[in-house]
Amino acid sequence: MGGQLTIGKKVLGAMAGASGLLFAVGLLSWWSAGQISERLREATDQKIPGLQALGTIEEGQLAIDAALAGALDRRAAAAGHREAAAAIGERLAAIDAAATTYGALRHHPETLVLWRAWQEAFAAWRPRVEEALAAVAERDRL
Repeated sequence: MGGQLTIGKKVLGAMAGASGLLFAVGLLSWWSAGQISERLREATDQKIPGLQALGTIEEGQLAIDAALAGALDRRAAAAGHREAAAAIGERLAAIDAAATTYGALRHHPETLVLWRAWQEAFAAWRPRVEEALAAVAERDRL
């Protein structure tokens, strides 16, 4: 009869098992919370500012294209051309600031390849925009 468990020992065993299970769930929750916290930190420090900078760059390039179309319109008045040129200058400054912000962030190697390709394309595109602005200013001067 010494091998039989009393009700008190059964309850104690069940409580010890439940406590052990609760401890294991707590450890898993603590570890998961740390992982979530790290991912959120990365998102707020890297991904969101990067996406905002890329959005500003894209928006700026599209706005410059639209402003160039307005500046090159022969039927538009000289004042409209000057406004378009001013808007282009502002957008170029915004693109420069966003590119500086994006370039300062930490990137994966694949992202760096794409970023360098964009920088090369932008370095070729920007002088053409400035040439078009100079041509518009020259046309308005005449």
